[in-house]
Amino acid sequence: MRIIIIIVITIMIAAGLYTGYGIATFETEKPAPLVFIEPDAQMLVTRGIIPADYLKTETVLTPEQKTQSDLAIAKISQAITVYQDYEKKSQPPLRHLLALLNGSIGAGQLPAYFLNVKDVLRPDRNFDVLRIDPSSITEASETNPVTCPVPGGVLIGDDTDNVINCPLTEIGGDQIFMGGPGNDTINDTLGDRIVDGGGGDDTITLGPGRSIIVLNENWGKDNVTVDCSGASVAPNEIPANFPVPWISKFTNFIVLSSRIPLESISWQGDVLTSKGGDTLTLSENCFTLVYGD
Repeated sequence: MRIIIIIVITIMIAAGLYTGYGIATFETEKPAPLVFIEPDAQMLVTRGIIPADYLKTETVLTPEQKTQSDLAIAKISQAITVYQDYEKKSQPPLRHLLALLNGSIGAGQLPAYFLNVKDVLRPDRNFDVLRIDPSSITEASETNPVTCPVPGGVLIGDDTDNVINCPLTEIGGDQIFMGGPGNDTINDTLGDRIVDGGGGDDTITLGPGRSIIVLNENWGKDNVTVDCSGASVAPNEIPANFPVPWISKFTNFIVLSSRIPLESISWQGDVLTSKGGDTLTLSENCFTLVYGD
């Protein structure tokens, strides 16, 4: 119920006014040192999605805006049902990862619908839910480097230093990479992916495609080489007539576990640092930083 309440509040503010105001004022920005999604009215004013005088007045939605809001709520409810089904069908440790993502979506941090990265195979942007197959699991070990069998599967490492490769050149779902406490090497050539390196000092290479990086406490010292081409979203690239608004600057996200205090992290150039000494070093910053619930 708490998830739905947060969604209703957010959509009533954003969706009802987005169509008439947002596209005209939205400006693409270069990667910023620290970018958070904040599901409140002040954030929407700051992003230029609603006018500043909105905060001074009591807004009554027009019939058209009310219809837009109702459609958005219905669409997001559909997406949440899909994500909750993924979580119910999964087993640890995948279930813990999906619970974190679901909490972030319910809190208005991660979007319920994601935009694809523009590339040769997908020249136009479209909205879609994350497409995950919780039953397609391949486990790695120190003597068994893992290669993606199919797009959209789940690759899980053990306690050793794992090598997890995905050389697939086809797109067919969100590939999930889950490292363990060792110093893992994770490579994904192309497509959409969710990466949780676990602990240890991981080396991660991400080719073209949408990337969601999950950081839990004591994540280690990770180095990420990422292809940022097509990750920045221009206003005229957002599909029209879709009821759910898009308010992020990028298609890529970094999701912090709720166990990581926000005041304990900071950006230094392209390096995300925690007070505990953990670091995430990016080759280029094309991510929006959000947190779980």
